[in-house]
Amino acid sequence: MPIILILLLVFSFIPLAITLFRWRNHFLIRRRGIQTNGVVLSKHVLTMKRGRAVDNLHIEFRDTYTGQIHRSHAYAAFGKFKPGDQVTLHYLPNTPAKIVLTGGLSYVPMFIFSILLILFVIFAVYKLEEMIRTGDY
Repeated sequence: MPIILILLLVFSFIPLAITLFRWRNHFLIRRRGIQTNGVVLSKHVLTMKRGRAVDNLHIEFRDTYTGQIHRSHAYAAFGKFKPGDQVTLHYLPNTPAKIVLTGGLSYVPMFIFSILLILFVIFAVYKLEEMIRTGDY
């Protein structure tokens, strides 16, 4: 099999690997983190070229152990929260800047897209390899 076809297969797994890595980190923060409430201070709308918009929320919350106030940001679906809203979040005590919102963005759509991309590339590589083998190109 030519090296370019192998590279196509390898590069098609990159979005899935990134998605699984981020999803795992999200899960670990929710599982091992401390749950608390925070207040949305402000939000900035991030729009993609032809995609949907998401809100970048700036959130302030109080550390339940030390009582110290922390500020961080998280992403949520467009229009779900507005400034002044109370949000439930999880954070790790040693890294309070990394937070996960309850009801925030999901990784399921990107996971499904990654699987479909891999299936498409596997089919395309199979067809290309068949064309090279038989000489029908």
